[in-house]
This record gives sequence, C-alpha cells and structure tokens, in this order.
Amino acid sequence: MKEEIKELKSCPVGMYMGTGEVEGYSLVLLPEQDTVNFRRKDALESASRTATKAALMRAYEVAKDKAPDCGDCIATISIVLSSPKEEKPYTEATPVAGLPQTAMHLVPKVPAGTKYRIIVVSVTWTVRWVCLPADGIIFAANDAVIPSGVKTYIGNQAFDFGAPQPSRHNTVSYSIKFDQAQQKRIKEDTFLSRVDEQIRAVSAQVNAKMWAELENAILHLPKCPPECGESDMSITIGYPKPFMVTYKKKVIKVEVDGYEIVDGKYHPLKNLVDSTCFDITGEWSWSVQRNCTPLDTKKKKAE
Repeated sequence: MKEEIKELKSCPVGMYMGTGEVEGYSLVLLPEQDTVNFRRKDALESASRTATKAALMRAYEVAKDKAPDCGDCIATISIVLSSPKEEKPYTEATPVAGLPQTAMHLVPKVPAGTKYRIIVVSVTWTVRWVCLPADGIIFAANDAVIPSGVKTYIGNQAFDFGAPQPSRHNTVSYSIKFDQAQQKRIKEDTFLSRVDEQIRAVSAQVNAKMWAELENAILHLPKCPPECGESDMSITIGYPKPFMVTYKKKVIKVEVDGYEIVDGKYHPLKNLVDSTCFDITGEWSWSVQRNCTPLDTKKKKAE
C-alpha cells in the first residue's frame, strides 16, 4: 500500500512589521547588605516580567490592523521575544534628569545619600504577519517537551532547533445569549439596537481572557533543560482561530400572558408571539514556545 503523505498548503510568505527594544525597571534599596542579593534577584525577575510584557504589547500594537491578504490561509501575528538581558543599573550617582521616565518614577523619596540601584532589563522584539495553512499544523500538548529532531513550524517554514521546546497554547472562547424573552419590558426596536453593545462586550471579554492567558503562559513557561541556554520565545496570536465575534439570530414562538373579554368579563389566555434571540460567540487563539539553544560544550571549554 502506498503511504499517503500530507502536504501543507502553500501560503504567501507574510510581511515583516518591525523590531525594537524595551526596558523594564525595578528598585533595590541598599541599606542591609546581608539581604541585597536576595532582593536583587527578586528585583531582576520583576524587571524581566515588566520588560517582557511591554515588548509583547509593543509588538502587537505595531502589527495589529495591518494584516496582509493571505487568501485561503490564515493571517497570524508572529512575535519573537529575546531572552531578558540585564543592563547596567542606575544608581544614586545617576543624574535623575537623565533617567527614562519610567525609571525616574522609581527614584526613592528618601534622605539624600541613600544608596539604591534601579535594575535594568532589556527585551528585543520582532513582529511579522505570517500566512499559515488553515489546517495541517498540529500543536503539541501543553507543557509537552518536543524532543530534538522534530520539526517545528513558524510561519510556513519548518525548523529543527536541535533541543526540547517547551510550549503552551489555547483557543479562548466566550459566549452569551441575548434573549428578547428576558427583556420583556423593552420594545423590539430598543432590543435590536442593543445587539452591537452586546457584541462589543463579548469582544472585550475575549480580548481580556486571551491576554491574561498568554501573559501567564509566557511568565510560567517551563525553562529550557540544563544542557541548553536560554534563548528567545516564539509567540503566535490568531492561529488557528483569528479574533472573531459571530452571532446567530433565531426567531422563535413564545407564550405571553394575555386576556380576552367575553360578556364583559376578563378571561386569561396564552398568546404565541415572535421572540428574537442572539447567540453571540467570540474566539481567539494564542501559542508560545521557548526556543532552547543547545550549548556548544566544545566551544565553551575552548573559551
């Protein structure tokens, strides 16, 4: 029997959007030298989280609303974030007027002469729109370690990073039912005029949920194994489900209380009337993968 080989649909390459660098800051006071190392580690992690989140949002802001025409393929935002890099810190000897505005706000309001450090961490971001096939790319299970030799797809290109790649992904979904039967006190025209408001509410919920999940995954993604050095992270936003809010309109018959007058007396009865209902659903998807780089032990020994 001839083995069937499934080929991924050919897609346009996509479009490069930009590269930049952002910094994160955290303050460390230096009155107690015995705890400074512990507090410095905590401050370094805080600055790294701030820089990573800022880089992610900056890359997204540069690319959003600029999707290329991918035809039958899915336009997806692809972001690569470098591993956080510690830069030279600012100290009490640094002129306040020369500090970046965000770091300036961290300068402690304490007596002159107090020693401090403002830990500085930088993260470089690169963002592209890539066109991915509507099917054919399969994500590994969350927190699964993809062994060396397995091809990983970024855009429509296959790579072998030569090391385990910790990854997470999810599709966020949020739905509501906007039912005229539950809005008995308002007229039909008023009910229909509020559909757009409900769609915006669903959009906001999906947006908030997606970013909360993605940022949490980035911060808690498993580290690279000991035999690898920390490298960048690959993030996709909008694959396999692009951001989309859809609704289905249904008109059904419902019973409402009524009455009729017979011989001058009121008699209760049930009337069947049309009632409109909207099922509104929003979806968006994300993935994040840490790209571990195998350490060159021979080169390291030579150095």
